[in-house]
Amino acid sequence: MFRIFTVLCLWLSATAALADAAVYRVAIDNRINLLLTVNTDNSEAQSRVVYDASGAGGLSLQGNPPRNGAFQWKEMLYSKTDGQEKHTGTFSGQLSPDGDSGAGAWQSQDGKKNLPLTLQRIAKTQTLKANDIEVQVSYLQFDAPHLRQLNALLADAAKRELSESGKALRKSLQEAKADGLSPEDLQRLAISHSATVELAGPDLVSLLLLHYQDNGGAHGSYGYSAANYAISPEGGVRPFGLWDAVQKSPANIGKLAKALLADLKRQKASWVLDGNFTSKDVTERLAGDTATVTVIPAGLAFTFDPYEAGSFAEGEYRSVIPNKLLAELYRPDGPLASRFRQP
Repeated sequence: MFRIFTVLCLWLSATAALADAAVYRVAIDNRINLLLTVNTDNSEAQSRVVYDASGAGGLSLQGNPPRNGAFQWKEMLYSKTDGQEKHTGTFSGQLSPDGDSGAGAWQSQDGKKNLPLTLQRIAKTQTLKANDIEVQVSYLQFDAPHLRQLNALLADAAKRELSESGKALRKSLQEAKADGLSPEDLQRLAISHSATVELAGPDLVSLLLLHYQDNGGAHGSYGYSAANYAISPEGGVRPFGLWDAVQKSPANIGKLAKALLADLKRQKASWVLDGNFTSKDVTERLAGDTATVTVIPAGLAFTFDPYEAGSFAEGEYRSVIPNKLLAELYRPDGPLASRFRQP
C-alpha cells in the first residue's frame, strides 16, 4: 500500500509531458537520406544528424530553434582526436505551419554544393519531470498511425522509469545528506533518461537510449541501452535483440568480435590500443547479449559506453557493422530477414 501511495505522489508531482524535440526524415537532392533530431524549445539547438549510408556518429546541429518556421542549422562534426568540432555544411529552409514537413537546401561548408532538401517529421519527444527533484524522462511519440501501440508502450515505460528513478534519487539524497554532502553537491544530484531514433520504418523501430546520473562526484556518469521493435501489419509490437536478428553461433560471434575490435582500433580507442579491452571482452558481451545494439539502414550499430573501450574523456564509441558483412549472418526467420543473403 505504501509503495502504491509513493508512486501516486510522484505522479501528482510530475509535470505534464512537454514536447521539446522533433525527429525528421530528410532527403537531400532526392538521393541522400538522413535523420535529424532538432530541439524545438527556446534554448540553442544542438541536436543529432545520422546519414543512412554510413550510420556514423559524431554529427550534430548547432543553431536556433525554428522561428516562424524558418530554420538555419550548422552541421558539425566532432573529432575525438583534438576535441574540436568542424563545420561541414548548413541546413536552411522553411517548415510548414504545423512543423510536420519542410523544404530548403543543404550547402557544403565551402559553398561549392547547394542541394535541395525536404523534411518530413516522423516523431516528437515528450518529457516528463518531477517537480521536487531533478528527475526527468524524455520519450518518443511517433506520428505514423500504425505505431499507436508502440507509442502507448513507450509512454508507459517512461512513467515507470520516472517512478523508479524518483525513488532511486530520493534514496541517494537521503544517503548523501547522512554522509554530510555539501548543499552545493546535493543540488547536483540528478537522473535523466532520453531516447533518439536510429530507424523508423513500417515494420521496424530502433531506439538508442541515454541514461545519465550525477551522484555529486567529480563528474556525472552516463551509459546507453537499446530498444528494438518489430511492428506487425496490424501495429502489434514485439521487442527483439541481437540474436533474434542474427544467427547465434561461435563462428558468427567471432566474426562480429573481430570486426568490432578492428573498428575500435581504427577509431583509436585507447583501451583497445593498450590491450585493456580485448577480443575476449567483446566476445563476452556478444555471447552474453549485453552489447548495446541498434538497427540502422546501413547495418547494425554497436555503442560502447565510456570506460568500456576508452577513458571517460573519450566518451562513447560507436561501431557500425555494415549489411555487406552481416548479410550471411542475419536470421532468415528473424526481423531483419529481408537483409539476409545466402552464403
